[in-house]
Amino acid sequence: LLAGDPEAAEREARRDFDALRALDERYFRSTVAGMLARALYEGGQFADAEIVTEQARDLTADDDFEDAADIQVAPAPAKPRARELDEAISQTDERLDRWMEDQQRRLSAGLDLLIAQLKERREIEVARLDAWKTGERQRVLREQADEEERFHARLLAELQAFEEQLALRLTEQEERLARWFGEAERMTAQHFAVSPEDTAG
Repeated sequence: LLAGDPEAAEREARRDFDALRALDERYFRSTVAGMLARALYEGGQFADAEIVTEQARDLTADDDFEDAADIQVAPAPAKPRARELDEAISQTDERLDRWMEDQQRRLSAGLDLLIAQLKERREIEVARLDAWKTGERQRVLREQADEEERFHARLLAELQAFEEQLALRLTEQEERLARWFGEAERMTAQHFAVSPEDTAG
């Protein structure tokens, strides 16, 4: 990344990626896609990084990359069950309120002590319910944080593996070009070499 600046790296990589796509170039575009995905990941844009990583993997399906490793995109972390939790708490409160109303209808006006005891019990149950709600939400948040951390670790490992594969393929292509240029120079030298007969003439 450009001097530790993910946003600048993203702009540069996206500009090169779009230019190569306009030319319908696939080989180097897959390399640039890997760089763009890495910049997006470093910038915290994990969903976009996952999409670009998938595009990069599709680009490596070209014949020049038949041995390249497949990139498995990790699933997004599960969202907390806040809505289900709130609904369960709401239903519990409703059942508790109905139970209290039913008990009060059965009591006579002279059972003030029993009513007071029932109210005290309700306060205890509400306090327990509040404590359970707080603990359950904290547990769900911890699970979400752990899943997100595992997701980020998997995505980073996949990006690193992808970059290694691309670097290897790029080295192979550079070696091929070097051999081709060497052969071209040799053939050119042979073609324009002056023979002894031509010199004598």
